Amino acid sequence: MPYHSGQRGKSKKETRTFGTTTHELHLLSDWLSAAGCTHVAITNVSVTPGNAHDAEPVVELVKESKEQNDLQPSKVLGDGAHGTGPNRRALAEEGVELVAPPLPQALAPELREGKFVFDPETETLTCPAGVVCSQRAYLLESESLLYRFPAAACRACELNASCARGRGGRTLTVSCYYREHMAAYLYSQTPEYEQDVRTRALIEPKNGELVRWHGLRRARYWGLVKTTLQAVFTALAVNFKRWVHLATAPNKAAKIAVA
Repeated sequence: MPYHSGQRGKSKKETRTFGTTTHELHLLSDWLSAAGCTHVAITNVSVTPGNAHDAEPVVELVKESKEQNDLQPSKVLGDGAHGTGPNRRALAEEGVELVAPPLPQALAPELREGKFVFDPETETLTCPAGVVCSQRAYLLESESLLYRFPAAACRACELNASCARGRGGRTLTVSCYYREHMAAYLYSQTPEYEQDVRTRALIEPKNGELVRWHGLRRARYWGLVKTTLQAVFTALAVNFKRWVHLATAPNKAAKIAVA
């Protein structure tokens, strides 16, 4: 189930940001994907203020699609902005895997490369020299743990020159969503992930159709309620076109790239 956030008419004036962002959830069946068909339908639409983060409505859109449309997606394919720790954990609790590019800032290079080893069970961090650190501070804004190794141990370590920074002990930040981010990073190194990336790209022509031929690049009305109605009616029109096309040419459905 590919997911897309599209910027629509965002503009800045003085210190205030105006505009909205439209988010669409697309349904893509396995056999149509294998045949090269773009998608079956847009299953849900949401409109948020232009200054809201693209990751905010992902979980609610999936929950609504499951409850209202009786859909049980196994995966949601998003882009880099959607792969936050809270989104990955919340969708996993719904039984849905979120596939999105790993956030570069979510894992320190030392954690990705295995130089430092974090144990989520004991919440301890082990450095390359084998020193185990449990001293940590919680960082509320970034939802992460800041570990600080003993300065004396770092000064006596033979790896000090290439590891520690400054005269104090080495510090390293570990996200509270370490499990989710590490799993996403490991999955991004697999051929299955590359296939998911190619699959998500199949919805881009549909997004182009919404913008170029149905005027979704610019909001026609003031307010989120009216703009949401515009997005919903536009999605209905595009879905109807798709259904008519498939109904009138069922034997050619596998060859259709853009409705």
